[in-house]
Amino acid sequence: MKGELQGSERHFACAAALPAATRGELRVARAATQHVLAHLGEPLRVADLAQASGVGLTSFAREFRQAMGVTPHRYLRRARIERACELLRTTGLSVLEVAEAVGFRGQSHFSTVFTAERGLTPSAYRKASRVTEAGGVRNRRSA
Repeated sequence: MKGELQGSERHFACAAALPAATRGELRVARAATQHVLAHLGEPLRVADLAQASGVGLTSFAREFRQAMGVTPHRYLRRARIERACELLRTTGLSVLEVAEAVGFRGQSHFSTVFTAERGLTPSAYRKASRVTEAGGVRNRRSA
């Protein structure tokens, strides 16, 4: 959990670098990003994030985008994919289990979104990350 909060701080620090964000917009973004990270595997709607931030839906969407530079939906999608990458690299969970753990309802939608964000399927990403962590590309003939 502490690592997740540090991740939230990293995302929030990036938002703080945007010059046009007001203190109120940053407060809204911080509350929303913390809520996202705490509830990543659950179904989340933008309305849920607005409620967690204590503002109305329209104000929330505008303030979040101003502070973070992306829409709330885009931020949520990226946060889920980042966590999925971590799970694919560090666990033996199936792709379906990873999809469910990060809040996707099905493997197909997860794979489509993952591929659009990372340029690889989840399985190809897992394989590539394992090869990289092993110290480089292995020669298949000698493996």
